[in-house]
Amino acid sequence: DQVILAPDTHAERQYMPDWTDQSSVLGLLDCGYFDTQQMDQWSASNVHYIVRASISINPEIVACSSNPKLVGKKLKDAYSKFKKRQPTDLQVRWKGCQHNVRLIVRWNREQKQFESLATNLPEDPFSADDVRQSYRLRWQIELLFKEWKSLTNLKKINTRNPEIAEGLIWASLIGALLRRIMAYQSEQAVDRVLSTWQASKLGTSQITEYWRWFV
Repeated sequence: DQVILAPDTHAERQYMPDWTDQSSVLGLLDCGYFDTQQMDQWSASNVHYIVRASISINPEIVACSSNPKLVGKKLKDAYSKFKKRQPTDLQVRWKGCQHNVRLIVRWNREQKQFESLATNLPEDPFSADDVRQSYRLRWQIELLFKEWKSLTNLKKINTRNPEIAEGLIWASLIGALLRRIMAYQSEQAVDRVLSTWQASKLGTSQITEYWRWFV
């Protein structure tokens, strides 16, 4: 595991980890990491992934068990044939790629548009619902980012010195980790679910005594 600190203006994709020849990996990726050539390389290396696709994608459909008549059509031309009450499981391919991509398309009622998850997990034993439920685990990453932004005062670092800024960021993340440890240990002690937000409300002196009690 690793954390990379980079300016917010940098593109996400350049910080992709190297998953070459790691067949035990299942990457859960946001649409900022969507790259057809990269997915093709992962399939060649037996690396599995689930990545949210951009709404602008328009690959060719090469297989559709629920409606074989869609084979050979472009994705955007087939939207009108998809059922909104259940996801559509497709095999698609982009020009220049050697491997097919499994695409699970579902209707988003709130945004009133189709959204897609691209993966190379096989249909057997991974159903479309299994893929969707697995991707939901990525929400834990977003919750962690939200915790870091809300509880670590990362927006209030008042310095232009990059070395000082990096040191303060790491100190803030270590503080967030300690809060999680304290919340977890408290859960074990009182046998109830506690939030890191509650742990963060402890004052500096209270946190010191609190930590000594557990250590």
